[in-house]
Amino acid sequence: MVTVPHILIEKLTLQYRTKSNTVAALDAVSMDIPPRSFVSIVGPSGCGKTTLLKVLSGVLRATRGRVLLDGRSIEEANLSGKIGQYSSVPCSCRGARRSATFC
Repeated sequence: MVTVPHILIEKLTLQYRTKSNTVAALDAVSMDIPPRSFVSIVGPSGCGKTTLLKVLSGVLRATRGRVLLDGRSIEEANLSGKIGQYSSVPCSCRGARRSATFC
């Protein structure tokens, strides 16, 4: 049986540099996700859903803040089998069409 980690996200910030300025893709995001929780990250295009998931999976590194998996930094944690794939699917939220990302 695969163990499911406790995920703690504290003041996570990720900034991209462009030719003319700096863009905050994530700005001080914090979450406490207990093991075996079902979490949906929902928001409009460009709000940082995929960026957040890329930081959680170790693909991107945050500019500031930290992600802990079972109390260990994401750099120290063995992510094998602990972070699943996700997909974006259209959904209807009170009549408005939005992009929903499930992890």
